[in-house]
Amino acid sequence: MPLTCPEGGIVLDPFVGTGTTCRVAQEMGRKSVGIESSAVYMKLAREGCNGNASF
Repeated sequence: MPLTCPEGGIVLDPFVGTGTTCRVAQEMGRKSVGIESSAVYMKLAREGCNGNASF
């Protein structure tokens, strides 16, 4: 959760799903790492982060 991540920290989301946590981290100026095994959800997560993420 980005709210508990210190400024300059990195958010880890091991079940990224649609990418909401990574998107919010990005909006809050945090870096994030998302892990997802489903290609369908990876596509949704990338779209949700406007292509500004690597998963």
